[in-house]
Amino acid sequence: MTTGHELAYASANPLLVEGDILREGELLVVRNHGVLPSVCVICGEAGELPVILLKFSWDPSFRVTKEATLKMRQKGEVGVMLCAEHRSRHRRNKLLGLGGSIGGVLAMLVCLAVAVVSENSDVPRLVPVALIGMFAGFALFVVFGFVYTLGTRTVKCVKIEGEYVWLKGVHGRVLGKVPEIRRVGGGT
Repeated sequence: MTTGHELAYASANPLLVEGDILREGELLVVRNHGVLPSVCVICGEAGELPVILLKFSWDPSFRVTKEATLKMRQKGEVGVMLCAEHRSRHRRNKLLGLGGSIGGVLAMLVCLAVAVVSENSDVPRLVPVALIGMFAGFALFVVFGFVYTLGTRTVKCVKIEGEYVWLKGVHGRVLGKVPEIRRVGGGT
């Protein structure tokens, strides 16, 4: 039996711990559905409420290995806090991404309507312009989708195993307050 903060690879539960948040080198190991301390995960300054819920999915096949895997995709959620500056940036990029994507869809729909009306007229002059507008609307949708995805990214999930989520990119002030996992059996 293990005690303290140890990684028990042979057990059914990969982590036998007393707490829900541990550190493995530069990675933060958090129990699924856990909430991190009230420190900004990006810069380490004081975090603000409300908690932002980050949702992750991970599949062992994301890693390039020689092994074939049939495991199902794992999903995890972790609550984090951000400082005022990073919360504002997160909110701004979320709104910009959503608004731009919706604008792109609306542009496609309007151009589609113009193309249909013009095609049914005696002289369909606006069809080429409407088609170009539809492509431009689709491009806006894709670009602002990237703005949303990349602009709201805070930390990276590198693994989900059992009840735990491994996170990369958490600030050192958060990592410094968390106990290190000790490996059982002298493994590396």
